[in-house]
Amino acid sequence: MSIKKIFNKIKRQTDNDHPVSQHVLDQEIVFRLSKGRLPGRRQWHYLPKFLSKKEKILIIICLFIILASLGLLSYNYYQKHCEKIPQSGGYYVEGLIGTPRYINPLYSSFNQTDRDLARLTYSSLFTRDPQGNLINDLADSYEISADHLTYTVKLKDNVKWSNGQNLTAKDVVFTYTAIMDPAYGSPLRNSFNGLGIDKIDDLTIKFTLSQPYNAFLDLLTVGIIPSELWGQIPATSATLAELNLKPIGSGPYQFKSLTKDSAGNIKSYELTINPYYFGQHPYIPKLTFKFYDNYEELAAALEDGSIDGTAYLPQKTAEELITTRRYNLKYLGTSQLVAIFINSEDKVLKDKNIRQALALSIDKNKILLDNNNLIGHLATGPILNHNPYYDKTIASISYNPTEAQKILTDNGWSLKTITPEDVSAAQQKLQDNQGDQNEAKTIVDLGPGQWLQKNNQYLTFNFTVVNEPDYLAMAQQIGLAWQKLGIKIYLDIVDPKNINDQIIRRKNYSLLLYGQNLGSENDLTTFWHSTQSGPNGLNLSNYRNEQVDKSLEILRTSADEEAKKKAAQTLQQQITNDLAAIFLYNPTYLYIQNKKIKGFAMEVIIEPADRFNQINEWYIKTKIKWQKSH
Repeated sequence: MSIKKIFNKIKRQTDNDHPVSQHVLDQEIVFRLSKGRLPGRRQWHYLPKFLSKKEKILIIICLFIILASLGLLSYNYYQKHCEKIPQSGGYYVEGLIGTPRYINPLYSSFNQTDRDLARLTYSSLFTRDPQGNLINDLADSYEISADHLTYTVKLKDNVKWSNGQNLTAKDVVFTYTAIMDPAYGSPLRNSFNGLGIDKIDDLTIKFTLSQPYNAFLDLLTVGIIPSELWGQIPATSATLAELNLKPIGSGPYQFKSLTKDSAGNIKSYELTINPYYFGQHPYIPKLTFKFYDNYEELAAALEDGSIDGTAYLPQKTAEELITTRRYNLKYLGTSQLVAIFINSEDKVLKDKNIRQALALSIDKNKILLDNNNLIGHLATGPILNHNPYYDKTIASISYNPTEAQKILTDNGWSLKTITPEDVSAAQQKLQDNQGDQNEAKTIVDLGPGQWLQKNNQYLTFNFTVVNEPDYLAMAQQIGLAWQKLGIKIYLDIVDPKNINDQIIRRKNYSLLLYGQNLGSENDLTTFWHSTQSGPNGLNLSNYRNEQVDKSLEILRTSADEEAKKKAAQTLQQQITNDLAAIFLYNPTYLYIQNKKIKGFAMEVIIEPADRFNQINEWYIKTKIKWQKSH
């Protein structure tokens, strides 16, 4: 219809009784003038002028529903057809207390820092999974003879050292032979006494035991060292070799560089991915370790972001840092036992009544609550409560200071008051060199208070503790409890770096607060057998008991499950009845780590270095992987 006809139509309808509305006529004119049926881009600008308020709201609601539906459909498609997966990239910096000396499996047990770095640079026949169970590492398979005296281990094929050379059975034989050689001076030597080891072929090794040992596979978690390199170094000079700080291993990482301060102390240590590693290569290409003298410096480094994680921090410090939202705390199960080890060589402590009074006056629940925020389990004996051989019938010594005081009083100990005036008079005697100098010195050392005395002898002890905040706070709390009984306690605070050489090896303490790593707990001989008492042994109480020795040997060698259960029960009951130690708790290991690190999977660690067992699964960077539709 032409424009002319439209106006004619308007004229006719105007003359009629039912005229067409102007709105309808306007629409017809617009439709005839438009080139298409759909509005053009410029015409959309006029749309709001033609819509009512209700129509506008309805359109907005419809558009919102359409966009939301499209968004939901896109999200569902994204979720079903793509995933974030790790990719290589980033770096990780960890802070440690101490400094490395021997990054060498033969000697690394001396120093936790060495053990950490050795775990990353060396591989072993066996390692542990996130739950703490033994799994193959270098070993491809193994067989145990019917008499449990022969273990035949077959290596994975085509394993190489970080210098590209092949790792063979020769290297395994060399490593364990060196451990057993007195000339090397390895602290692991006693664990392998009587062991025979033979190379069957390039990939097969046979271990021969003189008697069955149920925990033997646990011993094969020692890192293997390259015979080609270490064989050129005299055994007596092994501790001086440069390879101790610049190792060649078969682990996931290899040595890159180290830096020292002006005094020659190592301040940082850098590792990069071992290109020849036989397992899955790590995603994080570079690891840097920085070394600090104390926990205050370590905490400051975490707070300012200089490091991304640390092996250990006191509980309260760690919780304060966690409020920054930068870090995660990993709570890992352990096989550590914290106890007060009572040296049986101490003449006064040979009296069981005194040992019992000391135990009764300790509120273990309060100590755990005050110092560890309940991240641990109370211990009642030498076997931890998650062990299948744990004896639930062992009665725990309940907190009862009144009974403790009565035991001491009944055995002839009475309280004697020393006043400030007494101390001043004793000081004057010492100054003037008059009177009984020993008595005067004793009074000055004791200080004012009420102290237990018997036969002119005061009840005093040296209480040795490692200088770590959690342990130190615990020791002070326990010392105060004992002093309330009238026992004078002198705290002997030892630097963590010196605890092994100065204290444990020499056994020069009366009471020692210490956390002992029980390993896999399949063998407690090292910690309680009579042969391990005295200098250099790890029987920290110098405890000797024939029944316990026999029980330990059954647990160590017997294949009879019932016999082992009975032996474990005897072991626990005898040690707790004799009060060889005051067992406190089994701690949870706190590992603090920057939230940028993903993929950490460990749940249980036998030793702190185990936190790195799955490090090849850690990652920082991710990428999108699209899945094909089915």
